Amino acid sequence: MRRLLALILLLLASPAHGEAPSLPWAKWDPALFDRAAREDKYILLHMAAVWCHWCHVMESTTYRDPEIQRRILEKFIPVRVDQDADPALSYRYESWGWPATIMLDKDGNEIFKRRGYIPPELLGKLLTAVIEDPSALPSAALTDGEPGRALLSDEQRQRIEKRLLQGYDKVHGGFGDTHRFIHGDTVEWALERSRALQRNPDPDLWRDVAARTLAGARHLIDPVWGGMFQYSDKLDWTGPHYEKLLNIQRDAVRSYVLAWQIGRDPADLGAARDVARWLMDFMRSPEGAFYTSQDADAGPQLSGDAFYARSDAERRVGLQPAIDRHLYGRENGWAIASLAALYDVTGEPALLDAAKRAFDWTLAHRRTPNGGFGHGAADDADVHLGDSLAMAEAAQALYRSTAERCYLALAADLATAILRDHRDPAGGFVVRRPNPGAKGVLATPVKQIDE
Repeated sequence: MRRLLALILLLLASPAHGEAPSLPWAKWDPALFDRAAREDKYILLHMAAVWCHWCHVMESTTYRDPEIQRRILEKFIPVRVDQDADPALSYRYESWGWPATIMLDKDGNEIFKRRGYIPPELLGKLLTAVIEDPSALPSAALTDGEPGRALLSDEQRQRIEKRLLQGYDKVHGGFGDTHRFIHGDTVEWALERSRALQRNPDPDLWRDVAARTLAGARHLIDPVWGGMFQYSDKLDWTGPHYEKLLNIQRDAVRSYVLAWQIGRDPADLGAARDVARWLMDFMRSPEGAFYTSQDADAGPQLSGDAFYARSDAERRVGLQPAIDRHLYGRENGWAIASLAALYDVTGEPALLDAAKRAFDWTLAHRRTPNGGFGHGAADDADVHLGDSLAMAEAAQALYRSTAERCYLALAADLATAILRDHRDPAGGFVVRRPNPGAKGVLATPVKQIDE
């Protein structure tokens, strides 16, 4: 009987007929290009995310197709990168994901870039096209702007505001004509412009921009567990994509807290609490640090639409959307600053305790010998601007909340480390210094405007 059960389990675990095992994904590292040169192959970079629905679909269909696998392995080295784990690579290709499909030659030159899911038939044609014509893509690098200028001119600010208002949805709130995100930086700008100050000529307009957007974004808050879904694919905010990401929670908490401070609308404070509730209840590790994200779907047979329609009791039975349990410096900084900001307006001790505990863990496990913060480990080779910046902001937030000067001192130390390690003499800050010997486009550091 045991042998029969073992055979049945083996059959159940085996790939379905016509489906190949997973590709032998290689590791993304500098030695990859030397290998490509030795084997006379191209590199196929598949950038994905743990929470990304179409990444899962592409990995279970396109990359499991036996013929596609044969063609890839014949002339390409396949590489899969979790975009949350490598911020520099993620920012380089964020306009193309997720998933992002990048094909490079052995010298690091980009041959092909495509955004989103690619079915097997189309990927097969694209592989053939690259093999037949591996010409590098033309460079489309952006300039660094006017050297020496640290501030926007009045004319530049007016142009930006004009573009922002052109994209504003006067009916539903939000911006653009496709998806609805909370857009924390834009909401913060609108809230600041809504203050009745002499420098703000039209506060009522900006008050409407902020209020309508925040009211619409409340549709993205999970009414049962809290937390904010990533975005809506409907302009009235009623088509949520159910993944929950730490950067979205950061934007939501800080936007609703600032709105409460300015307008004293109880709905704004309630929204901030609802978002933080998910962080506190579901995203804390046993050590007190914060996880990275939660997937949209509970599995191939249980979509986000079905799962999130359930009650709390129903959700806790059976499969739940997977949580990415990596503990990154950047994401912890975001969570810490958010909880500290909410503590400042509520005085709830549990929020401050959680923020301080996460800060202590991140300081102990992600601080690097050179004074910055690592992303996934306290390793100088893994220092990204976003980790040090987020932890500096977390230290500032805790100083405001506690008046303990140790936090202020650490924020100052991190500012020094950021200037030393990430400042570009030509202007701006780089996400990460290129690895020694980096080739092609990878030899050019990335600058990300949010950082």
